[in-house]
Amino acid sequence: WFPPCIFLPAWLVMTWFFARTFWSSWFPPRIRDGVHTVAKVVNFWQTGGQSNRDMQLGMLLEFSLQDGSPFEAEARIMLSWKDARGLRNGMTAEIVYDPAKPRRFAVEALVV
Repeated sequence: WFPPCIFLPAWLVMTWFFARTFWSSWFPPRIRDGVHTVAKVVNFWQTGGQSNRDMQLGMLLEFSLQDGSPFEAEARIMLSWKDARGLRNGMTAEIVYDPAKPRRFAVEALVV
């Protein structure tokens, strides 16, 4: 059996870890003072991840930074199977990115 002095700290650490993991996936950090732009979807692929009736898709996005230089980045999104059928390469996505770290961005919407 575990003595209480070991069980309680272990339980607190495990609870903190799982709560932090779920909180960050449900409420991702917002990008403050980000630059809004439109990105072109170069490619879609299925990652194999699923949650309930949704599937996880990976996308390769291409967009221009503020100085006009092209930038490519990968993103993962969750979509229902029904919504995923209408996706195609060449679509556009509305994104917001951090000008200091362009790899830090968020997909706000896919434009059909």
